[in-house]
Amino acid sequence: MSKIAIDRDIPKPNKRRRNGKSKYPWEEMKVGDSFAFPHHIQKKSAYSFAYQAGKKYNAKFEVETVEGGIRCWRME
Repeated sequence: MSKIAIDRDIPKPNKRRRNGKSKYPWEEMKVGDSFAFPHHIQKKSAYSFAYQAGKKYNAKFEVETVEGGIRCWRME
């Protein structure tokens, strides 16, 4: 039976964004603004991101499938 090597003193990567900022422009968006999610994001995930951002920033975001991908609008 082969053994698995144990490594020590390897720091765990921090998964948080730099400066605590999201990779999506939630904070900068004004009512009527929109952005396209990257092509690898699924609609279910986009809805979840928009819902959580709405709670965090006290805003309303809507997600729709459009030609070319998934888009998010700030509604309130």
